[in-house]
Amino acid sequence: MPARAAKVTPDAPLYASEDQIAVFVIGPARAKEWPGIVAALERQGFPPINKVFGGRYRPAVKAWLDAFEAARRMAEKRKANRA
Repeated sequence: MPARAAKVTPDAPLYASEDQIAVFVIGPARAKEWPGIVAALERQGFPPINKVFGGRYRPAVKAWLDAFEAARRMAEKRKANRA
């Protein structure tokens, strides 16, 4: 990760760099942790870097994380109901 934080704004590119995705997902304070986090997420189906555009498709990243979070919450709710 570069020393300065990459900004993600509403007009940021659809195919964002890893630095932009890191800030988009976990914020600038934790962006340096992104390589380890994304490696684990990719094993679970996280949207890949598009070879043509050289970045991850931001809407797909958001949709994947929304679904991931919904599944996590449902699993927690089921676990709590069994206890």
